[in-house]
Amino acid sequence: MLAEEVSRRLKAAGVRPSKERSQHFLVDDMALATIIRHADLQDGDVVLEIGAGVGTLTEALAKRAGRVVAYEPDLALAAFLRKELAPRFPNLEIRDKYINRYELELVVGELGPQPFKLVTNLPYSITSEFLVYVLSHMHRYSEVIVMLQQEVAKRLTANPGGKAYGSLTVFARTFAYGDELMFVPRAAFHPVPQVDSILMRLQPLSQPPAVADKDTYFRVVQGAFAHRRKTIANAMMRAFPHLNRTEILRRLSHTSVMPERRGDTLTQEEFVRLAAEMRR
Repeated sequence: MLAEEVSRRLKAAGVRPSKERSQHFLVDDMALATIIRHADLQDGDVVLEIGAGVGTLTEALAKRAGRVVAYEPDLALAAFLRKELAPRFPNLEIRDKYINRYELELVVGELGPQPFKLVTNLPYSITSEFLVYVLSHMHRYSEVIVMLQQEVAKRLTANPGGKAYGSLTVFARTFAYGDELMFVPRAAFHPVPQVDSILMRLQPLSQPPAVADKDTYFRVVQGAFAHRRKTIANAMMRAFPHLNRTEILRRLSHTSVMPERRGDTLTQEEFVRLAAEMRR
């Protein structure tokens, strides 16, 4: 039973789960099996895992993939993983540090030009900014299998005009195809968190839209949702204060987006067109 193995490993590592570090360990056998099944690992695959914990997923990955790079910031857990797993899996590298978007940028470059897989039970402390970076570099991943808080997962798949629809939704639809693989109740973790989770699969779009300037695109999308109760014309005036209202309206007219619409009603395609105009 996975729950018993997690308990054994925590005891062996001398670790008590910390709320401050958002430590919640997966103890559901079916959920772990589902992650591995959908990861569909081959001998030549390179896999990145974020938040290795006690290493139950890490071990399953190392048994199947050609190379696994696992990040675990808890020094006691990282030491345990090096002692417990590293001697048995020469294809496994444990890194005892936090991973943010800047560290991710380094490791993405380090892993080489070929796409790799990100397979992870993402720690709750990881921010949306981190997910945006993953999404904007989806061409570097062959596949992402990720456990997310239910609220975050729903934001990835929300429809325009809905309460959950936001900048994260737009970025996801711009760069990736996402689908929900499994609902994972809070009882599947130890200690039990206050939220449920969803296992998601993200894959790069075969023909992503032509976003000439990602910085401008992010500025447009984030500006629209930073002032989601305002019209898109007013939101763009705040996001691009060097442009006057007449110029904003002129550029909007080239996109077929009516200036009185609110940003949270725009589709991903409309945001791409608007960003192209705002870049000029």
